Amino acid sequence: MKFREENKLVFPMNPDIIVIQECEDLKTINLTLFSNTSSDMFWIGDCRTNLKSISGFCSLIKRCCFLSSTFYQFRKKIFMSIQQELVVMVSKSIPDAIIKKVDKDNFLDIHLPSVNPKKGTHLFFNTSRNEIKLGYYCRDLDFVEQALKRSDEVEEYSQGVRLKGNPSFNSIDAATDAALNLLGLISNQNFQLNSPSEIEEVDSESPISLEVKEDFVDVLNFMIKEYKLLPSYSFVLKGLREKGYQVDCKSCWFYSDNIWWAENSEPWDLLVTHDGFYSSKNDKEFNLLFDWDSLAEMKIKMSEDKSGVMLGLFQEDGQFLSLKQQGSISLTIIYYLYNFVIRQIIDEFKDEPMIIWSKVEELGVLLRGFDSYEELYELASN
Repeated sequence: MKFREENKLVFPMNPDIIVIQECEDLKTINLTLFSNTSSDMFWIGDCRTNLKSISGFCSLIKRCCFLSSTFYQFRKKIFMSIQQELVVMVSKSIPDAIIKKVDKDNFLDIHLPSVNPKKGTHLFFNTSRNEIKLGYYCRDLDFVEQALKRSDEVEEYSQGVRLKGNPSFNSIDAATDAALNLLGLISNQNFQLNSPSEIEEVDSESPISLEVKEDFVDVLNFMIKEYKLLPSYSFVLKGLREKGYQVDCKSCWFYSDNIWWAENSEPWDLLVTHDGFYSSKNDKEFNLLFDWDSLAEMKIKMSEDKSGVMLGLFQEDGQFLSLKQQGSISLTIIYYLYNFVIRQIIDEFKDEPMIIWSKVEELGVLLRGFDSYEELYELASN
């Protein structure tokens, strides 16, 4: 079909799942483009008569994104072009990468001042014909001459240098690794592929942080908004109890030890659970100070330089409680949780005596428990 001909590069990188339209003739699709190993096929049903199965399948894909990093990569490949993924991978490994052209044609161009600061020089990827080729565009004859002297693994072509034999690649990782190798050979530098799943190792003797890292706040907010993720951190409750706090809560959705409650003269801690907003008030026992049932509206105000944030918790009678944070914007996580997950749960069970958590996932909410923030960071990095 015309659509398939125009979108040959949608699935060139061995996805785990391929969704094929009912109108497609399987005999005309060369599945060996995707994998050398045959896989099972499941009939979902006619979308005109079986909408429940179709939406159920889409929900499965959405949830699998977080149950398996492989499925998450599959989801990324649906929504990101090959050139966009290459941009992400190269930028992770070479911070000064300047994207000159992406998704305009078959060529992705990336200027790298750390390799050669002269204008016009750039790493390029050719993403045509279901394969990826690459090279380094440079009309600087002195640079090309020096590059050829440094290594016999590169060769000259009419507009620069490339790997000898001009090899092609069929995966993002392989192409990125080859590009970094080429850049290292021609510049005498060491560039390494930074896998998105890599995270910093944690010193087992260092105290475990009970607060989410600032660098991951925006990423976590995106996951909450996009996938209705409702994270739970049991290790935070355990950590508080080990510090001598009395905590009767059974869940933890958010924690910070430096929040200004209303007009207090000193900051308190804040623990958000399925019941509401708790604090120890700088004592040793956490108490519920504001419950979800009392909340009619939540407002947020962030400083222009993103150095602080204030949440307003409003009741139906107009009274409100303000929560302020300085030096961090992690309070925005509560705002995202409420607007994209919790409010829907409250509305769904408002006429029920209690929330039936086994039915919450039917709302499309992704309930996920974490044994450490490192698990969350690894998931977010993927």
